[in-house]
Amino acid sequence: MQEMPETLLCDIRNFAKHWENWISSSLENLPGGLIDNKVSFARQFSQALKRQTSFLHLAQTARPVLYDAQLVNQMIADVDCIEINNIGSGALINNQEGEQEMELNAEFLGEFKELLRKESTVEAFTEWLDAIVEQKIIKPSKQNGRSFKKRAQDFLLKWSFFGARVMHNLTLNNAQSFGSFHLIRMLLDEYVLLAVESQLHSEKEQEVQNNIEKHMKTDETGIRSNLSSAPSTCFVANRQSATTMPGGSSRNKSLQMVKREDYFDSQINGGFSGSSIDRDVFPGMINHIGHLSAMTHVMYTTQHLY
Repeated sequence: MQEMPETLLCDIRNFAKHWENWISSSLENLPGGLIDNKVSFARQFSQALKRQTSFLHLAQTARPVLYDAQLVNQMIADVDCIEINNIGSGALINNQEGEQEMELNAEFLGEFKELLRKESTVEAFTEWLDAIVEQKIIKPSKQNGRSFKKRAQDFLLKWSFFGARVMHNLTLNNAQSFGSFHLIRMLLDEYVLLAVESQLHSEKEQEVQNNIEKHMKTDETGIRSNLSSAPSTCFVANRQSATTMPGGSSRNKSLQMVKREDYFDSQINGGFSGSSIDRDVFPGMINHIGHLSAMTHVMYTTQHLY
C-alpha cells in the first residue's frame, strides 16, 4: 500500500462517480439486454473503486495515529478496561450461542490488542482481517456448501454489532482515546467490506465466465476461445500470509508481521511527487479496468450467439 496524494484520490472518486453515466450514454440505441448487463458491471466496478479509494483515504489518515506511541499506549489501556461480558448480545440468543459469541468477541479483542502492543502497521491489520475473512467466511462456505453470500451477511452482522458494542463500552468508560478508536474502527470496517465485496465479485465473475464457455463455439481446430482469467481481487494485503501454521491459528502469522514502514522518511524524501505514481500504486484499479473490459466483451459475444 503506497501513499497516494489526495488530489489523485479525488480524481479517482470523481471518475467512479461518473463512470456509470458515461457507460450508459455510450450504449444508446444498443439492445436492451446488452445495455443492462454492461451497466450492471459498470456499477459494480464503480462501487469497488469508491470502496478502495475510501479505504486508502482512511489508511493514510490512520497511519499517524498508529505511529504515535502515546496514543497507542492509551488505546491499549482503554481496551484493558473493556468488560467482555458487556459487549455480547445477551438475551437475544441462547446460552450456547452466547458462549460462542463471547469467545469470538474475546478472540477479536485479544488479537486487536496484541497488534496494538506490537506497534503494528496498517498492513498488519489488513492481513489480520484477511485471515479472519478466510477463516470465518470463505473456508466454512466451501466446507459445508452454504452460500458465501449468506455466511458473509451473518459475519458482517456480528462484526458490526461487535464494533458498535466496543464503542458503546468506550463511551461509558469516558475513554481518552475514543477518537482514535473511532478512526481505526472505520478503517477496519471499510476493509472488511472491501474484502467481502471483492470475493462476491470474483465469484460472480467466475460464474459468468463458466456459463459463457459452455456456449462458445469452437474454432477451426476444435478449440474454444479461452475466456478464463485469474480471479480479480480488491485485497490490499497479501492473502498468502493467511495460510494455517502447524499447531496454531492462521492469524498467528499476521500478528507477527508488525514491522513499521519508513513512513515519515517517505514524506520527507519526496512524498507525493507525481513522478513516483505508477501502476503499482493502485493495483486493484488496473485489475478492475481489465476485468470490466473482458466482461463487457463477454456480454457482447453472448448477444451474438443467439
